[in-house]
Amino acid sequence: MATGQTEYYPGDLVEIMRVGSYTLWCRGEPHNLVLREYPAEEYKVRSHPKSKHYNLLTTFEGKVGLLLERVLNSLGQPIAYKVLIDGKKMHCQAKTAHKFFKRTVSSDTGDGLVHEKKNIEK
Repeated sequence: MATGQTEYYPGDLVEIMRVGSYTLWCRGEPHNLVLREYPAEEYKVRSHPKSKHYNLLTTFEGKVGLLLERVLNSLGQPIAYKVLIDGKKMHCQAKTAHKFFKRTVSSDTGDGLVHEKKNIEK
């Protein structure tokens, strides 16, 4: 992993950001959704809201996702993530995730469980 890149763990909440003029959109079948980057301004879809092609390119800029799983290579480095956005499980390459994801809430331990700190009064 290159210096400065953030590692994400199951249980982390991430916000999807715009990088320059690029943003993320979703492509694929309903059972195999893949997040991809595209130039936001160049490929603006212009169609009537009642058209079946109105939501052809769904952007996820500003939305929050829950990381469900890390896919690792044989060296233990993340190559992909599975993330839950708007109730849909999506696949995202690690290189794309490191570019567009910003951690908002951490799972703290990296074990996939979000641990709450409780104050115990005596």
